[in-house]
Amino acid sequence: MFKAIAFDMDGVLIDTQSSVKEFWNQVATGCGIRLKPSDFNQFIYGCQASYTLDRLFPKLTSIERAVVLSKLESHEATMTYQEIIGVSTFLASVREAGVKTALVTSASASKVNEVIYQMKWQTYFDVIVTAEHIAQGKPAPDCYLLAAERLNVDPGSCIVFEDASSGVRSAVAAGMYVAGVGVDRLLKGEGAAVVVDNFKSVKLVSKNGGSSKSHIHIGEVSVPIRTSYNRTLGSGKE
Repeated sequence: MFKAIAFDMDGVLIDTQSSVKEFWNQVATGCGIRLKPSDFNQFIYGCQASYTLDRLFPKLTSIERAVVLSKLESHEATMTYQEIIGVSTFLASVREAGVKTALVTSASASKVNEVIYQMKWQTYFDVIVTAEHIAQGKPAPDCYLLAAERLNVDPGSCIVFEDASSGVRSAVAAGMYVAGVGVDRLLKGEGAAVVVDNFKSVKLVSKNGGSSKSHIHIGEVSVPIRTSYNRTLGSGKE
């Protein structure tokens, strides 16, 4: 039986793909580089900005890197975020059921705080792991292993929702069960057990309020989850 759920943020909880693509295409144009779709899938979506710069823009000086990171922070600070379909409903249901939850993202703490503020998700996560908490970002498993440690659960008892290749590989390497979110069915090739378009296809079903009767339906797949309706809920501590 699974005991906790971990969520990536960009592309899973909020729809930021177009703005992310626009920003990095602008950076690439300024460097005389043309980015390919595979560049976004492998080195941008779900990855820390420092990792993206290392892999795609290795010739930038330290000063030029700092300028890009500063522009990215300003770009993210002015964005209006929109949730992926069905996210708030699902988050509220797992929160009510007392399921342990973590937000695990390659984004900065400042961006996470802004997203949570705009979406009013202040009480939905027991643990938050951001780029500042780890030395190696996705696809390394460090972030998800840290989340499991802070949730006090075995990594193998965690369900992870991810939308990017790097994130799926990260969670799989951590030994977790991965559900892909989005239209990229290739995520199954990276190790996702199931892929759904959005959270309209994800639902927590509890019968008689008992943990032995609780399941999460992810598309056509049903997985058991431990619930605790009288558990003291967390407050999204980092």
